[in-house]
Amino acid sequence: MKVFIDNNVLVAAYMAQGLCREVLAYCDRRFDMVVTEAILHEFEAVLRKKFKVPAHRIKAWLEEIRTHYLLVPEPKKVLSRCRDASDDAHLQAALDADCDLLISGDKDLLVLKKVEGLPILSPRQFMEVFGIENEES
Repeated sequence: MKVFIDNNVLVAAYMAQGLCREVLAYCDRRFDMVVTEAILHEFEAVLRKKFKVPAHRIKAWLEEIRTHYLLVPEPKKVLSRCRDASDDAHLQAALDADCDLLISGDKDLLVLKKVEGLPILSPRQFMEVFGIENEES
């Protein structure tokens, strides 16, 4: 199973203990996790600008992600489906890579629920669907 991981899930997982970290740990043991370079650029920018994470730590995390995740190409053609057009490329990349699921905390993606058979779940919904106990609960 291939699971597309959105930037906000990555940031939450790397910046705090909690739900998103549990989701990624679960996925890492069972599924192929998928990202694009655009997701990684967003990840890096948020860590650098918002959280002031040192460059050496960001570099190490990016290397870790590139080692454990499938890096898929950016889509050549992007259809408009989201109310936030910047999310359309991520959605299209997940579809083009034949992902089975997209995990995101982005309300503009979550409102869609499913696109062309691709379920879009929040980390909490993912935990519920897969019957995973959250240690914070």
